[in-house]
Amino acid sequence: MKKRKVVECTSQQVAEILNSVVLDNAVIEVKSTGLGEYHSIPIGSVCYRIAAVDALGTGPKTIGPMASIPCGACPRISLCTPDGIISPQTCVYYTKWLNFEF
Repeated sequence: MKKRKVVECTSQQVAEILNSVVLDNAVIEVKSTGLGEYHSIPIGSVCYRIAAVDALGTGPKTIGPMASIPCGACPRISLCTPDGIISPQTCVYYTKWLNFEF
């Protein structure tokens, strides 16, 4: 049996991974209402849900391009500038959105 390697992650690294899967539309960020499936989670707490799957059950449901503009959920938006390291020209999420690659 192959031994698994344990990798330590900081909370910042975990947050960046979560933001990436949100931007990839694999996971949806929601806030707890304290009702139903959120009954044990304090109201207003950030929660994550798996994105709806398509009719074939093969992947995330494709949503319209205007409903998925990546800039609104980007954790680095404050660092994004036209000529910066982070920019619309270098952003893979923005490029995928512009090319309708969901």
